[in-house]
Amino acid sequence: MRFDQPVSTVAYGSGGYLAVHQTPASAVRTVSLGVRDGPGTLEIAAAARPWEKLSTPVAVTWFPPSRSPVMVASPAPGTEISPTAAITLTFSQPLAQLLGSSLPQLSPSTPGSWRETDTHTLVFTPSGFGAPLGSQLRVVLPRAVAVSQTAGGLAAASEQFAWAVPPGSTLRLQQLLAEAGYLPVDWASASPPVAPTAHLEAALAVAPPSGSFSWRYPHTPRELRALWNPGSRNQITRGAVMTFEHTHGLAVDGLAGPMVWHALMTDAITGRRSHAGYSYVYVHRKVPQLLTLWSDGHTVLTSAGQHRRARRSNGARHFPVFEHIPVGTMSGTNPGGFALPRPGHPLHQLFQRRRRDPRVQPRLLRHAAEPGVR
Repeated sequence: MRFDQPVSTVAYGSGGYLAVHQTPASAVRTVSLGVRDGPGTLEIAAAARPWEKLSTPVAVTWFPPSRSPVMVASPAPGTEISPTAAITLTFSQPLAQLLGSSLPQLSPSTPGSWRETDTHTLVFTPSGFGAPLGSQLRVVLPRAVAVSQTAGGLAAASEQFAWAVPPGSTLRLQQLLAEAGYLPVDWASASPPVAPTAHLEAALAVAPPSGSFSWRYPHTPRELRALWNPGSRNQITRGAVMTFEHTHGLAVDGLAGPMVWHALMTDAITGRRSHAGYSYVYVHRKVPQLLTLWSDGHTVLTSAGQHRRARRSNGARHFPVFEHIPVGTMSGTNPGGFALPRPGHPLHQLFQRRRRDPRVQPRLLRHAAEPGVR
């Protein structure tokens, strides 16, 4: 390491801790840092005279020899990063010589800004929710560079480098859905409440805070309780995602993609909450079959009902329902051979006339209890 003038005291280290490693008997312009494996960076300070205070530390980075420009990236390309993680790129050549007036481009587009910390280093700091969850974040440079690896080798020169942004945690998804009122459970954080921000919510999406769930209603059916499993995918969570998508005008597929996460985190920041309550319907398979409607901690009604038999399945089946059709017509044949009315069938036309006449509702209810009609 060479200085522009003789120095009498030299100190270097990392992480803000500098130790005096050499105090020459006479001032020198060149100091050896010894043999070091791979690339690296040190903070170095010096004083021209023994009694003077050390200068402000300066970061010094070294690179393996290469015919191409070399880059050291932190975090290392190919690793998994948080959506709000800063990316530091240090080049073996000055930025003005290597990049000119251009800046690296990010794909997918990520809110944030590049900052030049010295003549060789650029730092990207995300803003807002940062990089999209579950994405491959790519940095595209104006020209190809070789990436220095930890072991000292060099990767092939390239213009593109990528990091993996993990998808949102299932546990955090459940926490946000519970806070927003889409689950039959409440969630309470183990830490004191903190004002939510986009940066904080994005970080928590991949590293959920600790806390506990509790049932919102004292008399929750055991069938519903058996479906709940914090941190794991289940039909309760899928149904809540479908309802959330439907409420927010998103495509209803039951999958928590980037748009669902963005809307969920936005609701958490603004405090938006659903007040629609929670309902659960279960049909007893034993004869006589009964249908029970439970809503917001109370049994609303118990009525005769019939479940559709699944082929090659004798176990209980669970389906999230987010859309209700007030009037519909079933067709086909039930397992007992009873033919269901189809449009144009005389029985179907009779049902249609009766549906429009409020005086025949009790009779329609009796028909609904008959085999093959739901």
